[in-house]
Amino acid sequence: MRVILEAGKSRLRNATLYFVIASYFIIVVGGEGSPSRACDGVHITPGHKTGQMTIMWTTALTREGSVRGHNMATGKPFILESWSFQMKENHSNSLSEYVIHRAFAMGLSPGVEYMYQPYTVEGGHVSYTFRTWPDSMDYRPEFLVYHSPHQTTLDTHHQLAQGVQRDHRFAGVLNLGKFGCDQNYEDYLKTMADMAAWIPIFTTTGKADITDNFNHYRKIFSMPGVVWPQQDLWYSFDIGRAHIISISSEVYFLSNQYLAQQQYSWLIQDLQTANNQKQRSDRPWIIVMLNQPLYCSGTPSCYANSAVLRDELEELMHTQGVDLVLTAQDNLFQRTWPVYKGKVKTESYLDPAGTVYINTGALTCDNISTSTELCRETWCAKKIPLDGAPSFGILSIHNKTHLLYEERDVASRDLLDSTWLIQHHHGPYGALTGHHPLVISVVVVLTLTIAFIAFLCVWGRKVKRYMKYQRDMAANKRNGNAFNFTSLDETELGPEEGVENDGQDRPNSQLQPIQAISEGVANGVVHSQNKHKTRTKTKNTYVALSEQPCEEC
Repeated sequence: MRVILEAGKSRLRNATLYFVIASYFIIVVGGEGSPSRACDGVHITPGHKTGQMTIMWTTALTREGSVRGHNMATGKPFILESWSFQMKENHSNSLSEYVIHRAFAMGLSPGVEYMYQPYTVEGGHVSYTFRTWPDSMDYRPEFLVYHSPHQTTLDTHHQLAQGVQRDHRFAGVLNLGKFGCDQNYEDYLKTMADMAAWIPIFTTTGKADITDNFNHYRKIFSMPGVVWPQQDLWYSFDIGRAHIISISSEVYFLSNQYLAQQQYSWLIQDLQTANNQKQRSDRPWIIVMLNQPLYCSGTPSCYANSAVLRDELEELMHTQGVDLVLTAQDNLFQRTWPVYKGKVKTESYLDPAGTVYINTGALTCDNISTSTELCRETWCAKKIPLDGAPSFGILSIHNKTHLLYEERDVASRDLLDSTWLIQHHHGPYGALTGHHPLVISVVVVLTLTIAFIAFLCVWGRKVKRYMKYQRDMAANKRNGNAFNFTSLDETELGPEEGVENDGQDRPNSQLQPIQAISEGVANGVVHSQNKHKTRTKTKNTYVALSEQPCEEC
């Protein structure tokens, strides 16, 4: 009996040990696909400086959280600074409260993979990994261009997210807005964590984010170079050969235009800095992302709003040489030709003379279907109505001159569209003509050259004649101060200056040999101060003199 009891105790101890170990791996270690996560809404964004990564997550209101992580190659932990912010959210008549945590991982090495674990004091965490960007101009980044997932597309979103987790192909996600669409922010963060916890996310505002002066958007995200909670809704960052700018389209539809004016002033300064000679040479591609498009042939509201944004932004985009504008609106994919003020600059993407606008296929909050018609505007190069099937884009920046944009179906990954932008002469397109700066330079040089040659021809001839005149005058003074009419062309003497020999016979008294004529005769032309000037053809041997006295004498 005692042996049986001892055996039972031993089995109980083993079972308890197995239970503790299993609980540790399920609750503490967790893992991908864990059914319950103490830390939700995990997402990362590069920090304000090189070698930093911002890590954010949410916990229940009563929980405290932190994060730990290390270099996966060396095991060296990274340095952390952390803050938290209590959040109250009212969505669909229900109030939710949670705590937003934000930590800075510092001292990170470029091009290195790191593991990190947000956790709470009660226990439970999930491990994630990220790879820092290489510190090289020759880095060829790829971005996932995406819109906030719709409730009806969560399954396809999770499929896409799983593909992102398996490798570190993408440098980041360009998420083009509407985070508080058909779900509250907390639920959205849980959804996006499948993707944004593994690769950095870059955001912009949408219509659903306007509530309470963008209060929720300002707190749940922390974008590069922006003081958190985000004081500004706009920012920019550099990567590889590109300068990427995120702005808010919604500020132009507010009754108070203070934010719109602030953003526009910042955008001018940022684009001017991006266009200085060294910066544009190092990072020639300028890409702008926002939620609502500047060119739209979808619903009437999208069409009307795009006209407002063109009035506000298109001139600046064009004159500062923005290469590509990315948006996500109205249930359609649409790509324009290089365009300015509604006029196509060229139906080619080889050295385009205007900005290209691409609207990635995103389902709107109300999932309104657009018309099935294809492009009807001249500026529209490609249009694909989604009809309930969202798509996403892949932006690949290959080098200084080549950029590739692909649009793919979210569910099937089928290729819907592919476009190469090839630009050898990056820079402002010009405010008035829209021609490429190289073309303008050639035209100006040719015009100035032609004008200079014409100047030399006209004034050179005049100078030549003047110099000949001066030489003849000097020669005449040496020969007796007689005026030499031979310096003038015969055609330059009009009827009032002389009378041609009309071929009529003259009395012999009026004909004299040239050799017998005294001063005033030179090369067949007679000049007299007491007679009217009279001449014959210069080839005649004789000249006719008028015997009429000069009335002026």
